[in-house]
Amino acid sequence: MRRRGLFLVAAAVIVAASATAVFAALSSGPTGGCLNPLAAHYSIQQLSMGPTLIKGDLVVVSSIQSGTPFARGQIVVFTPPAAFAGDSSPFIKRIIGLPGETVSIAGGRIVINGAPLDESYLAPGTETTSQGTETSWVIGADELFVLGDSRANSADSRSFGAIPVASVTGHAAAICAPDSRKVALP
Repeated sequence: MRRRGLFLVAAAVIVAASATAVFAALSSGPTGGCLNPLAAHYSIQQLSMGPTLIKGDLVVVSSIQSGTPFARGQIVVFTPPAAFAGDSSPFIKRIIGLPGETVSIAGGRIVINGAPLDESYLAPGTETTSQGTETSWVIGADELFVLGDSRANSADSRSFGAIPVASVTGHAAAICAPDSRKVALP
């Protein structure tokens, strides 16, 4: 009886170690966390982030910790302003303007503090236009200016202004599926 108990304990340890090793192998690499059941996943249903994110992509989203620094170019998931919430689905957009910056639209391009922004992630020929009468925004200390990559198909900071940092729920870390689209995100 004692030998059987030791055998069961040893088997449980081996199974647990094997599962841990397999989980670590599957959740590492450029798309790390894609199979992590503890990570949030976001299924792209909007057209606003094409060609970077397209309908049907599954994106792994890292949670944002209080005090986390944001960077221009990061793709974030956030709670949209009430007027745009509709079905209360989160929005996913790219950070363009950071706290304290002035973001403008001029000649079909984004200008940050007077300098044109290089946006190599946009589809060739994409122009940025205003969605209202404003063409310049000063970003507050606890705000971010966000835009979709598919500018013609995006409700974003051009229409609702800068978003509160507190509304950001996560950072898009990687496209997990389909296999042909797997890639780490900025």
